[in-house]
Amino acid sequence: MRENVADGEVSQGGSTITQRLAKNALTGDARTLDRKLTEASLALQLEAQFTKDEILEQYLNTVYFGNGAYGVQAAAQRYFGVDVDALRLPQAALLAGLLRAPSRDDPFGDPEARTRAATSS
Repeated sequence: MRENVADGEVSQGGSTITQRLAKNALTGDARTLDRKLTEASLALQLEAQFTKDEILEQYLNTVYFGNGAYGVQAAAQRYFGVDVDALRLPQAALLAGLLRAPSRDDPFGDPEARTRAATSS
């Protein structure tokens, strides 16, 4: 935050899951200092109102996993045809890995990765 204020713009990222939830659900993607300040303020309010587990659950229910899947339940259905509570560990790990770059790490683009995750136990 200090670097962004000194630069007068958003020059560096770095967000907590709470900040990412605020961005995904409330503030949008604009790369402005005003948005980052609003996001930080909203994150503090979210942390005062919800537990860390609740914040993580809300985040996982709003984040984009690629291929039109918003939220972990939609991603479990889209990639593996199962409900989220039926995911096996390798499948959950694949979904967690998608959060960084859903387009680049697309399992439909690398069917072998999807098959490995679906059949590993």
